[in-house]
Amino acid sequence: MAHWARRAGHIRPDSTERRVGILAGYGNTSYGDYFIGLGMATAAFEAKLQPVILGRDSKLEAFRSAGIEAHGLPDRDHGLRDFSAVASQLSGFILGGGGLFEDRVDATASQTLAAGYAARAVYAKNHGIPTIIYGVGVEREPFALQQTEKILSQAFRGASSVAVRDRDSVEACRRFGVEAQLVIDPATIFLNSVRPEPSIESGTAGLIPFARRAWPRMSNPSEVEHARQDADWEIAAQRLAGYRRVIITPFHRSDLEYVDRIHNVLTSRVHKLEVEIADFTPENPGGVLGVLRKCEHILTMRYHGFMAAHFAGVPSIDVLGGSQKLRVTDALNREGLLGDMWDASRASKQIQSRLRQFDIYRSS
Repeated sequence: MAHWARRAGHIRPDSTERRVGILAGYGNTSYGDYFIGLGMATAAFEAKLQPVILGRDSKLEAFRSAGIEAHGLPDRDHGLRDFSAVASQLSGFILGGGGLFEDRVDATASQTLAAGYAARAVYAKNHGIPTIIYGVGVEREPFALQQTEKILSQAFRGASSVAVRDRDSVEACRRFGVEAQLVIDPATIFLNSVRPEPSIESGTAGLIPFARRAWPRMSNPSEVEHARQDADWEIAAQRLAGYRRVIITPFHRSDLEYVDRIHNVLTSRVHKLEVEIADFTPENPGGVLGVLRKCEHILTMRYHGFMAAHFAGVPSIDVLGGSQKLRVTDALNREGLLGDMWDASRASKQIQSRLRQFDIYRSS
């Protein structure tokens, strides 16, 4: 990847259309990815730019059905030539948002994924494409592989600007010699646009799962991995025992591997508990708020699950798990600061301000 991203001459789009590529883990597998991508695309349209989503090799229906150009490209060290072809037609490039650099820093899967995203930013910058990093999470602990850290440093130091979604990520960027700006997660822009009226059903709670103990083999888990992950479902059963009904709400396609197991643990541990499993509809990511708005309480293991519950008007939200983004969000919620931290109007203004940087490059 380092050789592929080497410096070369400037690339100029064949068209005069102001096309801005937005690259992250967007795919037909996760609501959170769609929340972010649709929010950033909305802000790009409002800034009179044409968003071009560069996601994983998947269907990407939620973007295309909204009239947004979207390309499914393999990640890591695959699909680099395909990325180059699309990038050559861009006026600007955004890496983000989401937890692209906020995962298990000692795991091979995380390191190759992070390096792949960073290498694409280095490639764009080295080929004369104005590049910014926006709305990402960055783990404070360095990645174990020195080469991954090197590529990340090149990407962050080479970007025109860097903006991250939490204070821990601001601190993490300092190891690259970069002072990042703290910005609001652009997912708020989309979630605010589909915010429903609350319709709370008494005694109803929701569980947004994440198979953290089976990670990174969340798909097709073995019985051993299932047994290890059952510990969290047992904790969830204890914490949801006071409710009459629980709606298990998958946020990622891999969650579907576990919903039956969760159902069995909850019903066996909580007497007369009614358990439902919500449909997973990535082609309509905003629809999940219609499920969450019924709940008087949400127990979430996912950061964007917390955010979706907030915008659905759920009055009580709690977390299960200790990831960086969940800890930060839970602390802000307990301090009553989420309304300000997730102000969608401010989020839109922040990203549009960054997008206008591309005007400077186009007029030069």
